[in-house]
Amino acid sequence: MTQTNTMTLDHTAHRIRRITGGFLVAFCALFSHAASAETSGSLRFPNVEGKNLEGEKFSLPKDFKGEANLAIVAFQRWHQDLVDPWIGVAKELTAEHEGFKYYELPTIYRGNPLFRFWLDKGMASGIPSLEARKATITLYLDKAEFRESLGIPNEETIHLFLVRADGSVTFHIEGKMTDEKVKELRDAVKKMLPPKSK
Repeated sequence: MTQTNTMTLDHTAHRIRRITGGFLVAFCALFSHAASAETSGSLRFPNVEGKNLEGEKFSLPKDFKGEANLAIVAFQRWHQDLVDPWIGVAKELTAEHEGFKYYELPTIYRGNPLFRFWLDKGMASGIPSLEARKATITLYLDKAEFRESLGIPNEETIHLFLVRADGSVTFHIEGKMTDEKVKELRDAVKKMLPPKSK
């Protein structure tokens, strides 16, 4: 085989790798987006216990109070900057749909009772709104086990789950709020709940 033919074959192989590689990247991105939106219905919110910042005990998902419950799961202190814009959307959905409830779930490693008391009091003192304190349920648990049960790969960002009263998860999305993500969430809620009558 001549050097020219070898170069031609190498160039063709390189182009094929670029094309198939681009296809795989696009496919993986599409699959990832689909997985982070509507779920198959087989995913369930795990059984966990916690207290809200008013000291009320919760056994989740049993004690979720809505027909459709938005659980906003955060792992890091700085995640609050990601959570706050979603709370605004959640309040709008509460006003628009009967049976919609939302909860903010700071997820923290298990600690001794004194540590938990100190941390809860610190968080509560920084939240003047009674409504917000009632909707914030701290979960002290095995974070790795909790993440695994919900298919959360790491703690780099927040995750939002739409949970039915029976604990089944119908929708999952993650990260910073965008117009596209808000539309997906609104569409998922509309499939579960009718709008409030005016």
